[in-house]
Amino acid sequence: MTLYLCGLKNLPLCTGTSSGSTTSAPTCNPGIVEVYSGALAYQLGLAPSPNPGNRTPDVFVQTGSG
Repeated sequence: MTLYLCGLKNLPLCTGTSSGSTTSAPTCNPGIVEVYSGALAYQLGLAPSPNPGNRTPDVFVQTGSG
């Protein structure tokens, strides 16, 4: 999931009202600014533990307006 979100982040920002259909892959970034997971999320204070076995969300997504 993290790689997919990072891939979306690297696409150009969406400028229309639709970012693609449900049957095809998105062709633009829906507003993802940064993706944090694992040890980086722990270092930034987003996760209480770097252990993926805990019940903290695995991925944090920072969004922004275009």
